[in-house]
Amino acid sequence: IWIKKYCWVKDATGDLNRVNQQKNKMGKDFIQLTGEDGNVLEFNKRGGIGCISVTANIAPKQCSDFQKYSLSKSDNEYKEAERINDLLQPVHKSLFIESNPSPVKYAANLLNLCSDDVRLPLVKITNETKQAVENIHEIASVKGVDVALIGPNDLSISLGIPGEYKNPIYLDAVEKVIQECNNSGISAGIHNRSIEDIAYWKKRGIRFLLYSTDSALLLESASRSVKELKSL
Repeated sequence: IWIKKYCWVKDATGDLNRVNQQKNKMGKDFIQLTGEDGNVLEFNKRGGIGCISVTANIAPKQCSDFQKYSLSKSDNEYKEAERINDLLQPVHKSLFIESNPSPVKYAANLLNLCSDDVRLPLVKITNETKQAVENIHEIASVKGVDVALIGPNDLSISLGIPGEYKNPIYLDAVEKVIQECNNSGISAGIHNRSIEDIAYWKKRGIRFLLYSTDSALLLESASRSVKELKSL
């Protein structure tokens, strides 16, 4: 049922099928905006009309042009939207490596737009540096250290390849950590986004394996419960 005082929604679930479902239920005049910069092209293609954007804070013209062209009926302009979308994807990934708005405030600070300070309980963006990988032998040799835990997001950013977890540069860095940990008799650890990642790194010798996040697991469980309830 469409309660008429509600005329739009921000959808940050990442589930693109909801765009089609809401359009079919609410009609074409119901406004749908995505809260995920990374999926705007497909979101708009399915019936959305824009994004409540994080990236636009630091790349306003590119995001504005992209939105305009992504809704265009012109083939040439839509191709331009695709080009800009590909250009912005690494930026989107970088701005969501940690809790929003810490990453975008850091980026804005680099552009001299504002301070990167955030209010508690948020903290400033962290950075797992190249030096930490280069000095892993010294770190692993410290008495009392049992695990050297790798943060994929921070590590990939510090290497200049944010979110590129299949990049040889990233993989080589992780392999170096594993080797030095094995040589020092401690465990290498890594955070994993999927069961496939766990299987891969287990085979590579990582013994301390973290999986998903509390919020993601809660959402997954809730989604499963809703599906079961709907099937009754």
